[in-house]
Amino acid sequence: QAVRAVDTADSWTALKRVRAEIGAELHQLLAPAPASPPLRIGVVGEIYMLIESAVNFRLAERLGQLGASVTRNMYSSNWVREHLIPNWRARQEVRRIARRCKPYLAQRVGGHGFETIGYAVDYAQQGYDGIIQVLPLTCMPEIIAESILPTVSKDYQIPLLTVTLDEHAGEAGLITRLEAFVDMLAERRA
Repeated sequence: QAVRAVDTADSWTALKRVRAEIGAELHQLLAPAPASPPLRIGVVGEIYMLIESAVNFRLAERLGQLGASVTRNMYSSNWVREHLIPNWRARQEVRRIARRCKPYLAQRVGGHGFETIGYAVDYAQQGYDGIIQVLPLTCMPEIIAESILPTVSKDYQIPLLTVTLDEHAGEAGLITRLEAFVDMLAERRA
């Protein structure tokens, strides 16, 4: 088509016009496709498992390398704000998460099980692509949350991955599970 347009150009001006048109078409063909927004994954669970990257095998960093944007609900600064230096804003956040949790868990179960459920619902309502729960092997509050999260997942149609870690957990197995989860989320979005 381009060769035909060049052959039929009958003047220098027409040839320059054809060159500009062909250049614009080639530019569109060779331009990189617009990047889709990264997958959004909410990470919930027991505080130590979330804030200590050596324990969770750098989970957030690995998800970032896989192209996901990660939000977690636990930070040591949040814990200090909510428990040691309580203020109005921290109390508002606790109430907001309690409202999210109430249909699934009416009262606190100790640890961070209540927050795990509340933030999972919050992430689902915000349109996140998936949720990952990280818990230590024998943490009863997180085990209770683990039994409730499939209902949240079903109610909001949001994929859920539960990662249980202890001293025998392997990094390679976790990486494989994260890759599969991110691939599944990307396929689901497409």
